[in-house]
Formats: sequence, C-alpha cells, structure tokens
Amino acid sequence: MAAPEKTNWKVYGKRGAGELLGIQLTTLAYKIKKIGIKKPA
Repeated sequence: MAAPEKTNWKVYGKRGAGELLGIQLTTLAYKIKKIGIKKPA
C-alpha cells in the first residue's frame, strides 16, 4: 500500500494516510486490519 509509505506510516492526523486518500479514519483502520497490512520492521 503506497499511502502509508508516502506518509512514513502516519495513518491518522494531519498529513496522514487517511487524509491523503480522502477517506474516514475508521474506514482506513478497518481496511488496514482486514487486509492485514503491517508496518515493515
């Protein structure tokens, strides 16, 4: 997923992935959990 990488894995708040994608944070959190996306170590 490119959005978390573009935001340095910042999902919430200003300049986060949710804002970049233009979707609600709850929707983004749900999709991240459903797909199983995890920040690389």
